[in-house]
This record gives sequence, C-alpha cells and structure tokens, in this order.
Amino acid sequence: MSDRRPNIVLIMSDDLGYEVIGCNGGTSYKTPVLDDMASDGSRFENAHVQPLCTPTRVQLMTGKYNFRNYIGFGLMAPDEKTFGHIFSDAGYKTCISGKWQLYSYRFPEEEGAETRGTGQKIEDAGFDEYCVWHAHHTEQKGSRYKDPVIYQNGSYLTDTDGKLGDDIFADYAIDFMEKNKDEEFFIYFPMALTHRPFEPMIGDPEYDSFEPEPNKTLGALSRDSDDWGDDPRHYKSMVEYHDKVIGRVN
Repeated sequence: MSDRRPNIVLIMSDDLGYEVIGCNGGTSYKTPVLDDMASDGSRFENAHVQPLCTPTRVQLMTGKYNFRNYIGFGLMAPDEKTFGHIFSDAGYKTCISGKWQLYSYRFPEEEGAETRGTGQKIEDAGFDEYCVWHAHHTEQKGSRYKDPVIYQNGSYLTDTDGKLGDDIFADYAIDFMEKNKDEEFFIYFPMALTHRPFEPMIGDPEYDSFEPEPNKTLGALSRDSDDWGDDPRHYKSMVEYHDKVIGRVN
C-alpha cells in the first residue's frame, strides 16, 4: 500500500441552486457530470450553507462560522489562516484557480468605502500558485465570464479576449495537476459560475456578439435594477456550461 497522501481537488460552485441539479430532482437543466459524480460518490442530503457567495467561501476556507470572523461583505480578514496555509504547511503543492473577491469590495463613492483594501491579499492566502478574478479593487475587477480580467501569479493576463473565465480557471487547474502529478497537491477551484450577471456562454448564438458590461456591487446598484444589463434566460446555459467545466476538471 502506498504511503502517499491523496490529491485533493475542491470545487466550489457559486450561487448554484439545489433544485437545478438532476440528482436532486431537478428536471429543467441537464447536469450529467454532477449526476454521475453523485451516483459514483457520496451525496449530502442534510447540509447547510450560507445563502450568499462571499460568506460561503470565507466560511469554507477558514473552517469558522461567519459570526466569528466576518469583517464585511467581500472581505476576509488578513490574519485568517486558510486551508491553503494548512495544506502548504503539510507539504502539499497548493493552487487556487477561480474567484477571489476577498480583498476589497466597495467603490470609492459607495457607502462602506472605508473598508476598501482591508481584506486578505491573494498573495497571502497560503497558495503556491493562483489564477483568480477580482484580486484587487472592485473598479478593477472587470468581467468574470466573457473577456475576463484574470490575475495570475503577480500579473494580469493579456490574452483573454473571447475566452470564458471558468475555462481559463479550469485550464490552469488541469495544468497544475499535470506538472505536479508526481507530488501531493491541493487545488481549490471556486468557480465564477453560476453567479449573476446572467450572460450567454460559449456555444450560444449570442456569445460572439455579446459585450459584457462592467460588473457592479449590489451596494452601488440595486438587485432589481434594469442597469444590470443581464437576462435570466441565460441561467440555463450557465448551469449546463458549469456542468461541462466540472467534467473537464473531474
């Protein structure tokens, strides 16, 4: 029996409804990859999670309930120890590829702007390598889907035109697995999908002509505002593309 410890790939979907997955009884969306994973693995039928994106990720990464470490939405305290630190300290090669949005959230003119830049920097989160969206201030974050703004190991990518954020994250995770196949590794893949804005995916008739609008925080723009410029009819495509991306990494 090998003494080698298991490699770990942790995938975190963003704002994916319980009811959309086929193995949970959903019939409106096709999720064959997730359904197969559920049939071949273990499935939690009594589980509890925060109802929003950032609080969920902070809780998952730190192992603490939010009332113990909440400092503001879109932030994680700079002194928090994450599972990136823990796995790195244990000798694993570590990687995060996906959504960060834990360093700074508010716009300069927005209520709560005094919290800007008070969260944890991606460079300090305990990972050997990173490829993330929204590493810095909100006005710098840009699109997470088509033509994404991606910060990778100290610099912004310059070749993302026409590409989709989660495809870039998946490619990076796969490359990390390949180059560390002889090492013990931990990969955290906090996906952008299926969080709003609702936009067409690659393969949709509207994708090539679609121009993503600047993303805004809910503090600067109300959730029901027409200015979001997105369309809920794209959610089905996003759910099914999300399933395909997981199939590539799985």
